[in-house]
Amino acid sequence: MNPKPGLRVRRATLDDLAALRTMWLSLRLPADELEKRIQDFQVVEDADEKVFGAIGIQFSKQYARLYGEGFSDFSVADTARQLFWRRFEALAAHHGVFRVWTQETSLFWAHWGFQPADPAILMRLPEEWKTSEGKWLTLELKNEEAVTAALQNKFAGF
Repeated sequence: MNPKPGLRVRRATLDDLAALRTMWLSLRLPADELEKRIQDFQVVEDADEKVFGAIGIQFSKQYARLYGEGFSDFSVADTARQLFWRRFEALAAHHGVFRVWTQETSLFWAHWGFQPADPAILMRLPEEWKTSEGKWLTLELKNEEAVTAALQNKFAGF
């Protein structure tokens, strides 16, 4: 998939709130809750700065959560998701993320390797996200045990 020309992703600002709120309400998403977390959102816009979609990215220690995905124009959804994923990869690298979680159900996320979380993996889900009902999908970006063991071996030498 090649992204549609002219679309770009950027961090949401307060100037985007009206467009985001309209989109969230039309999709029956909890607009009041999402509005409080505007700093988590990335938006996709065209060259005229019209917002077509958004997704929230929240970090907790070495974990990240994708949430609140929505689009005002679903014809750009897969292109936007690809752009969001590229942005997410950069943010995840900066934050040292081991695993990403989501409850988003688009087949796009399964295409990128997200799998249903089994009970053992669910134990790693950060406490603040356990209040969300529904099925969790997850994707391991880095092997947490391998990284931890390598760090312990490195520090053992000191």
